[in-house]
Amino acid sequence: MSETTTSAIKENTQITDTQNEPDWLRTFRSRSLKLYRELPIELSTLYTKYANLGGLDLESVSIELHEPSNSKIQFVREKLDTKAAITLYQIESTTITPMLPPGLQKEGVVFTDIRTAIKNNPDLFANYFADKAIASEQDKFAALNNALFTAGFYLYVPKGIELTVPLRHVTVLDSEARALYAQNLVVADQRSKFTILEELYSTQMTGQAQRSTYSGLSEVHLLEAAEVTYASINNLAPNYNVFSNRKSVGQRDSKIVWASGLLGGAYTRSRLESVMNNQGASSENIEVVFGSGAQRFDTVSNITHIGQNTSGHAISKGVVKDKARAVFKGMIRITKDAKNSRAYLAEHGMILGKEARADAIPGLEIETN
Repeated sequence: MSETTTSAIKENTQITDTQNEPDWLRTFRSRSLKLYRELPIELSTLYTKYANLGGLDLESVSIELHEPSNSKIQFVREKLDTKAAITLYQIESTTITPMLPPGLQKEGVVFTDIRTAIKNNPDLFANYFADKAIASEQDKFAALNNALFTAGFYLYVPKGIELTVPLRHVTVLDSEARALYAQNLVVADQRSKFTILEELYSTQMTGQAQRSTYSGLSEVHLLEAAEVTYASINNLAPNYNVFSNRKSVGQRDSKIVWASGLLGGAYTRSRLESVMNNQGASSENIEVVFGSGAQRFDTVSNITHIGQNTSGHAISKGVVKDKARAVFKGMIRITKDAKNSRAYLAEHGMILGKEARADAIPGLEIETN
């Protein structure tokens, strides 16, 4: 794989120009792009020998997605619309934001696309981007997302609000040799409680098309006693390379539950970290992988304990057959002040073929007794 993504990088400056973005965001994008060029594929030498990006060609993709036809939009919505959730759609280059019920609007709930959110409240986002949970220094492909994102959502649920209807983000992609970089920001205020559903689909499932890219970066900020369930499924076509970075930061007595189904795509690189930043915070992560053909999965589940009396639980399970490959990596980090932490990490791979392979690499970094 080349160290540059030529087509997309050329379009980097066009993003800020066409969207009239603030200066701080232009600077942020440029700095992230520089870091992408400089960072190695893996920061930890523990994982270097498992970093296999051979055959991935990111140079030929463009972030100029096709405009879907009205019939395509109608078809997708007929197939995927439901009254059981509030849905924001990303269909190729078109974003369709939901109309929130008047009661939720009155309570102050915000669920919109990321570009609109930044435009409406640039000062708020300047603060978030200045101190991002997923900083560009932390991962090469997170840096690329920070440089090139053009889609995604922003969700804010105010203090004490409990939503009984899930918030749903549906992305449908079918373009060849194209890339979508989506960035999602979730803020759960004190004692709020809600569920997010993230779904990735292709309507034309063919492995013969030119390779395309989907990159998603999601941050969840949980304030005191907030509870969030974040479920996601990847069912993209077999010509997609998928790069996922997700991270939660939980304050006192907060709780997050991650549930992930990794099914589609040709190559999937997934990074997930739950940070228990304050006393009593907890997290659960359940990840399921199913690989067939020549699919490759490279997943990481990290649990970081900073506050006292925190709890983290992560399970990754995968089934691979044919010539599929899966690597399950994970790290439990317990910092020096995280007394009375409780942590559990398990990685299981089932191999259903002589040419399939699965590797598990769990790790511990404990700085307290």
